[in-house]
Parts: sequence; C-alpha cells; structure tokens
Amino acid sequence: MKGTKAARGWLPTYRQELILRAALCRGEEVFDAWRRLKEGDYLSSLDRGSARLLPLLYHNLCLHGVEEPAAGALKEEYMRTWCGNQLLFESAVGIVRSFRAAGIETMLLKGAALASHFYGDSGLRPMSDVDILVRPENAVAAIKLLGEGGWTTNYGSPEALIPYEQAVEFRDGRGGRCDLHWRVLLDGRRDVGDEDFWEASVVAEIEGVPTRAFNPTDQLLHVCVHGAEWNDMPPVRWVADAAMIIRAAESEIDWERLIEQTRKRRLMLPMKETLGYLRDLLGDVVPDDVLRAFRSVPATLAERALYRIRSAPAKPLKRIPVAHYWLHSWRLARAPSRGRKLLDFLAYIKCLWGAEHLWQAPFYLTYKTARGVAQILFRPSSGKPEPDMVNPHRLELKD
Repeated sequence: MKGTKAARGWLPTYRQELILRAALCRGEEVFDAWRRLKEGDYLSSLDRGSARLLPLLYHNLCLHGVEEPAAGALKEEYMRTWCGNQLLFESAVGIVRSFRAAGIETMLLKGAALASHFYGDSGLRPMSDVDILVRPENAVAAIKLLGEGGWTTNYGSPEALIPYEQAVEFRDGRGGRCDLHWRVLLDGRRDVGDEDFWEASVVAEIEGVPTRAFNPTDQLLHVCVHGAEWNDMPPVRWVADAAMIIRAAESEIDWERLIEQTRKRRLMLPMKETLGYLRDLLGDVVPDDVLRAFRSVPATLAERALYRIRSAPAKPLKRIPVAHYWLHSWRLARAPSRGRKLLDFLAYIKCLWGAEHLWQAPFYLTYKTARGVAQILFRPSSGKPEPDMVNPHRLELKD
C-alpha cells in the first residue's frame, strides 16, 4: 500500500492480517484465510494484540458454518471475553450513576461504546477497562467522586494532571478498572476543544443507566486516530473496530463531517493511512473522494515528523511529542500569571513522577530530560515491538 512507510509500527503483519481477514471478511476469503492460518500453524501462539481478535474470529467462523476442533477451541475466548466484560460493565455502572447524581454528564469511549453499539455482542470485543469521558470543567469533581467511591489511582494528586494529560486510570480493588478522560484526543491541534463531540453525541446506556456516546462518524475518527500509534501491544484491534462501525452504521456515517473534523484537528496523516488500509483490506468501504480529500491537505514538516515518531517503535524519540504537547499545554493554560503556570507545571511533574516535594520537581525534570536526550543520541531505535510469538492463553488449535 502506498503512503504507509511512516506508519510501519502499526501496520498488521502477515499473520495478523490473516486473522483479520478470517474474522472480518465474507465468503470464500474467510475460508482461504482460515486455511492459511491452520497450514502455517499461526494460531498456536499469538501476540497479545492478535489474541484480542479471537472472539470475533470465532463468531465469523460460526457464521460461515466452520465446524471443526480448531474453530471450536476459540469458543473459550469468546466466553472469557463475555464474562470479563460483564464484570467491567457492572463496576462502571456505579461510576456513571454517581456522576449522573452529581450532575456530571458522561460519555462512553472505546470498548464500552463499541461493544454495546457496533459489535452487537459484548463477547466479541475484549476490554481491559472501561473508558468514561467527562467535560474538563467537571474533571476535578469526577476525580473526587471516584475517590469517595473507593476507586484509587497510582497518582497522589491526580487533579494536577488535568492541564497536561488526557486521562487517568482508577481501580476499585475488585478487578474493576476505569480510565477517566477529560479530553478526547491527544493528537492534533491542542487549541480545538471537544464541545463539537459532545454536541453531536448520541444517547447511550450502560446496563440500563443513561449516558452518551460518539455518533458513528466521530467514533470512526477516534478509532482510526488511536489505531495509527505504535504500542507495546500490537494495536491491530483498531481494524476490527473500524470495520464494525462502518458495517453497523454505514448509512449514518457523515463523510463530510469526518473530513471537516480531520482538517480542523490536523489529523490528515493518521486518517489517510488508516482509511487507506481499510479500503485495501475490505474493499470499497471508504469512498474515493474521502481519501482524496485527506491526501489533498498538505501536512507541515512538524506534523510529519511528530506522526512518524508516534507511529514507529522508537521509545526515546517519543519524548519529543511529549515535550511538544507540554509546550502547547503551557501556552493554552489559563493560569492568571506565568508564576502560577510554572507552579501548576511543577505540581504536574511532581505528581507524574512521584516526587515527595514540589522543590524536587525541577530536578526530576532535568534528570529525565538529560536521560531522554542521551537515549535519543545513542539509542534512537530502542523500543522493539513485542515478539511475534507469544501464547498468552495456550490455545490448542491444531486439528
């Protein structure tokens, strides 16, 4: 596929693409991909990202009437996913309900919204946590409510993270995990708020409790932008998420809105790469004029450099986008003075790296910066992808 050299870190491997084809395609292509998976013994050991596709693979094989031991062994993954998701939903219901009682509007993100509204079966979409978005002005109150409800985080003062981070993880001690978000995206323009996401959101439910979710168009944008980042766990699941959105709500996707949102937030690079890959894999699921629109908007040199770093497995270099993000956050901070801005930033550093005292924050920052520069200069390519051969669940899939 042309134009994807900058994104090699997130493009699926041959093995991963076979699983995607067997899990997502229709007709003879499914049988061909399944045959190749078995002949190559590709399912006997999997990376963690590919393992998250197994419930959907099981479902698609059932739809195509594949009945054999190798296919039947996947049912365990489906059942494990369904049970795990029910526990996550149950723990999240209390959060949404408590926020609602306090007048805090919520929106489901990622797995919780996708499993409920696009997959049609919560056993098909594995999740490790539930992601809940609140408006930035409600973030402090939401953090306080979570603490009062017994949810804990690794950060001593998570409120200090709000100006510079996107979310923070909480745990309830019973296996429940929730990522509280107050910002939708880290990528793109920092001076563009999320109000248009809220205004165009749709009514949703989690276990009968009212909340909100992205409309299909914004959901597709969110999935694709997150998919175009390198991760220790191969992020191939974004392909399945995007395909399920398009199939479940194809008539509801507003391609003009998608183009406008992409341009406004300067996200042309990840969108043209991910949608181009979807078209190559699944056929004419993305209109030609949409891809042409993304390709026609020039990206700046800085945007290209930052995207290349984000989408490649070079961990030391990823400190550059972080520094870039901090500078934008500093510029947009609403503190009344530069002194207040500085104190807020030092409080953030103290919280982020676990310093005991505020006066230690500058030393932490200096040390981390020096170490990052040294890694960039002497080990620019460190951060290798996860080994391809991992068997997390020890599935026996041979006939």
